[in-house]
Amino acid sequence: MGDREKTDWGQTVVHGKTLDAAQDAVQATGNAGTDARAEVRHSLLIRPAKIICGPRELPCVIRDVSENGISVRSFVPLPDADSFELELLSGERYDLEPVWAEELAAGFRFVGEVDLEQILTGKGKYPPRPVRLTLQVPALMKADGLSHPVTLANISQHGAQIECSQPLAVHQKVQIKSDCVPRLDALVRWRRGNFYGLVFEQTFQLKELSDVAVRIHGSFAFLKAGVDRASA
Repeated sequence: MGDREKTDWGQTVVHGKTLDAAQDAVQATGNAGTDARAEVRHSLLIRPAKIICGPRELPCVIRDVSENGISVRSFVPLPDADSFELELLSGERYDLEPVWAEELAAGFRFVGEVDLEQILTGKGKYPPRPVRLTLQVPALMKADGLSHPVTLANISQHGAQIECSQPLAVHQKVQIKSDCVPRLDALVRWRRGNFYGLVFEQTFQLKELSDVAVRIHGSFAFLKAGVDRASA
């Protein structure tokens, strides 16, 4: 497994080559009519993503990937579930099958074909955006000294979407309180009907976002799979 490093401005280097050069080499191997590309494993240095474990969503980072499978590191132990999906920052999703799990690390097989270049480059149909968790959590919003019930529809490191019947102005300051999240001081960034986009005054770390997910979902059985690391 080759080491990767980041150049200035985040360019990725593999085996001493830039990512573009490394991908050209992989493409050339494929064009030669061999199966070597399927055996190539690319080590990614902290590529944020989201693991969807049945009804639960958790942030993770991709550590390495091949056309057959992927290994990730989460910030809390992954829950056991009937289905697993990987969601990239660009919104693309890939079905997964668990192979092994060890503390905060886990390996998965891809179910079906994948676009390896898309995973490596992070480029998709839509521009990448920070990991966000889909929610339906009741909360209280304080605005202009008055409290109003709202629903947290999703949350990311940088902001949230709420549903609120109380009219709010763009750039208005609000405060969100809930049993599942710490107090959130935010500004209204946009509005669409009863839905409002908020930007936080203080951002979350991915670990803090994972802790929010755990508080929302409560306790769960941890993922336990085999230890055949060669399969993913």
